[in-house]
Amino acid sequence: MGNYNKKEYIIRSYKGSRELYNYFWKLTERLNLDDSNPAQKTLRKAYHKLLVHIFVGTKVRKKRNKQAGIEVEIPVSWELIARKLHRRIRVQKLRECGLIQIKGHFHGPQGGKSREYRLSYKVFEKAIQLEADLFITNWSDLITKSKVPSMVDIFTGKNKYTSQQTQVSLYSNSIKFYNIPDLIKNSIKNSLAPFPFNPHKIIPWLEKIRSMKWTPSQGQ
Repeated sequence: MGNYNKKEYIIRSYKGSRELYNYFWKLTERLNLDDSNPAQKTLRKAYHKLLVHIFVGTKVRKKRNKQAGIEVEIPVSWELIARKLHRRIRVQKLRECGLIQIKGHFHGPQGGKSREYRLSYKVFEKAIQLEADLFITNWSDLITKSKVPSMVDIFTGKNKYTSQQTQVSLYSNSIKFYNIPDLIKNSIKNSLAPFPFNPHKIIPWLEKIRSMKWTPSQGQ
């Protein structure tokens, strides 16, 4: 599958909800790997990271190219997968389980070639829905609890804590400043000054959006 391109990389970290991490992890159950076997559990983790890499890579490419839908493929050489994830990964198994689609070889600018991958439609749409749910939850937490919600790394499931030093209260009468430069500190103070907008008013709308049935975009 061509020469390994040193400019290729596997994304190693991405913040998301615990639900999004659990969703991708549960998808790998279809591979029938035994978690009681350390070698197989390590292999399962590698498959999980590959799925998340394709998901995050698709989002980045869509944003960069302003492309709608999921008709975006992510080129990943087998050499890169073997070097950065696991030599025993078989991408065909992911396709057989209905998790990804595989395109032919992509010829890169350095002369190497890689297969291109994208998540199946249902997998991608569900992941996007979970991200939308996280956005709604974060808004609610910021408004009702006046704090930054906790996140996890969806590659590993490890908590991405927001330290006390970086937390800023939503309300101007209880701002907590720690190791923040004066310029940023003053900007935050100004931005949080009272103005004619009651954030609590949007909670019913957020709950209404949360209860709406998710419908995939037409023509995707």
